[in-house]
Amino acid sequence: MNRFRTALTATAAVLLLAACSGGSPQPSGDAACPPVQVSGPDNQPLDLSGVWSGNDGGLHYIKQIGSCVWWSGVSNFTDQGQYPGQEWIMTFRGTMDAEGRINGDFVDVKSSNPGSGTMTIEARIDQVDGQGVVQLYRTGSTGHAIGVTFWQRTTEPTPTEPTPTEAPASTAAPTTPPS
Repeated sequence: MNRFRTALTATAAVLLLAACSGGSPQPSGDAACPPVQVSGPDNQPLDLSGVWSGNDGGLHYIKQIGSCVWWSGVSNFTDQGQYPGQEWIMTFRGTMDAEGRINGDFVDVKSSNPGSGTMTIEARIDQVDGQGVVQLYRTGSTGHAIGVTFWQRTTEPTPTEPTPTEAPASTAAPTTPPS
């Protein structure tokens, strides 16, 4: 149920962000996301799509199509007994240039201190354990203060079964109508 709630919230966030993109129709298809020629560590075209871990404790689910980059970010404090997205949820939409810089807009969809703004992020190839690895660095921002400054690829977290003390209370519908 928690994954469904997170997915539903993330979908709503993406739709909200799309609805707030301005009054004029936006280009779609290839016109909206032309190819960008940025090479990754293997000299193949850079593709940021996947799961990334931020230094703010969040998971960021990134999708790249051509020069367009979107993400839904969720807090990930499961080690503190929270479900993903319980603390905050954010969305981002940006455009990557030929230098690997991504400029775009973000909005907090769920937060105790909500806001929005812009971010500039650089995709860099760093050496980690002798391997070339793409990592993302926030190099600028405006608007609402945001905690994340660095992202690295990670794997999809594996859900764990709740113990009997963690199991949610029954949500069965009442058998009698309220008076």
